[in-house]
Amino acid sequence: PYTAEAVVIPKEKEVVQGNEFEAEIFIGSQFPTVNPKITVNGVDLEVIEGKALYKKRITSKDTGRLVEHGKIYITRGYGGDTTNIPFKIEYRVVK
Repeated sequence: PYTAEAVVIPKEKEVVQGNEFEAEIFIGSQFPTVNPKITVNGVDLEVIEGKALYKKRITSKDTGRLVEHGKIYITRGYGGDTTNIPFKIEYRVVK
């Protein structure tokens, strides 16, 4: 059996309206050669060398504490079972 952990690293924890929120999302170093499927709010992200970069333009409608939900999908071996690791991204939008 293996253990895995979703890692989310936001560039900043506070975002000013009109700016862009950005975060790196990847699996812990136990799987450096795995290119998993990574989604945020149901949208697939591009994965390069096991990492995805999430960006979201912050608008005037975005305010206060925001939470984004995502999953990392890992397939065990060739044609094996797929496991998903849920994660959340939390940040605060300021004016």
